[in-house]
Amino acid sequence: MALKLNEEHQRFGNGLGYQMTAYAMMRAICDKKGLSYSANLHALRNTFSDINIENYDIPGLQSDQSVEIFLDDPFEGAHNANTPAVLNSKDPSDSDKDDENYKFRKEVFDDSFDNICDKAEDNVILYGYPSATILNSMDPSDFAKVKKHFKFRKEIYDRCLKWKKENFGDGEVISMHIRRYSEVGMVEDQSGMFFIGNDYYENALELLPKDIPVLIFCNDKNYVLNESKWDVNGKSRFTLIPDMMTGKGSDKSDWVHLCNVLSNTSVGLKLDLPPEINSLYLNHLIDHNGHNEFLYSNAIQELKSHGYKAPPQCGEVCFETRKDCYKDKPDREFTKETQYKIEHNLYDYSFEMCLMSMCNYHIAANSVYGLWGIELSNTKKVIYPKYWSQGMDNDPDAVVCDDVESCRPGFKCNQDMTIAKDLGGFDQTAAALGSWKKDNWIGLENPDQRVV
Repeated sequence: MALKLNEEHQRFGNGLGYQMTAYAMMRAICDKKGLSYSANLHALRNTFSDINIENYDIPGLQSDQSVEIFLDDPFEGAHNANTPAVLNSKDPSDSDKDDENYKFRKEVFDDSFDNICDKAEDNVILYGYPSATILNSMDPSDFAKVKKHFKFRKEIYDRCLKWKKENFGDGEVISMHIRRYSEVGMVEDQSGMFFIGNDYYENALELLPKDIPVLIFCNDKNYVLNESKWDVNGKSRFTLIPDMMTGKGSDKSDWVHLCNVLSNTSVGLKLDLPPEINSLYLNHLIDHNGHNEFLYSNAIQELKSHGYKAPPQCGEVCFETRKDCYKDKPDREFTKETQYKIEHNLYDYSFEMCLMSMCNYHIAANSVYGLWGIELSNTKKVIYPKYWSQGMDNDPDAVVCDDVESCRPGFKCNQDMTIAKDLGGFDQTAAALGSWKKDNWIGLENPDQRVV
């Protein structure tokens, strides 16, 4: 009797935070209904020591013998007190009618924990992005129980604590999370998220103690290194989180070369780069998005592919075939510290969440990963962005509502793909997070920096 998870979402940049949310929901369901849990969730197992997953197998996929439950993301589509019109529809969409497996699927539009739990049965496959809304609707005692499973691996915890004490003693520190989804110039960004600018972080810092260190957590270290406001290379109070194995931060000149490689495919990666550069690139391929499923094994194969033409069989399915495409190509040489991390499944995303949980104050980004880092801490105050997602809905079969009040503030319908500068003061994050937002949380507006 197994409950499975379709882990497709983690291929699109949804890593540890997504996996923690999925695990919390599914573990609680399994405990209530006497089911076993079948999943991979590599990033989760690489980070925590007390995870309880009975069966480690390939992610569940839809089949004619399974039931698929769609989990709504409250940040997507319309943003108001009601469910978006498209999710109220009882009738299958045109695309559903053409889906031969539709008759085997149960669609759940009420994404409360109890409703999903009622539909969860043996061999059911959960599909979607399990959101904070689901966890908010859990019994507090059930949530507290499963939260105890998120105990950091001892080596991760010890290294983080050692680095923090060596650099800041027992003093208080601020966590500042900067989540980069793509470059500002990429107007057609696929994430649908609000792009948060520096004004938000500067205003947030004004609400926190002025004389304590600020630790910057960011998936794009090059962005921080080149931002003069934070001056992480100088003598300011800002520190960009370094590699926990070496204690060394990123070298700006190395990132300049990496950016040249990423922006110009004709440059390519030379095959005789020093171990330090290979290690930097490997970590970038892990952290930048979910293309490599946040695993060294996949990222190493991609790194090996640089400098060679893509095999004809790859095409758009290179994700599935990567392991075979370049297996005959020479391995890259990494530093001894990086090699140790590879052999012991130690990842930067694990270290950074652990460090985030050790901070005393938090400036949040629109990131579920960051929310979990705060949830695992004993924070004194949290500053968070009110605007989370642009909420675009590009489903051609979606119901176009005729009620302006049920759409994004200032927009005509849920098919409006315009990039909004703001949501008119509407606290979208608080509306979605519910009980996750505590009394010591303060929301600030964060206009999208793509809109002048």
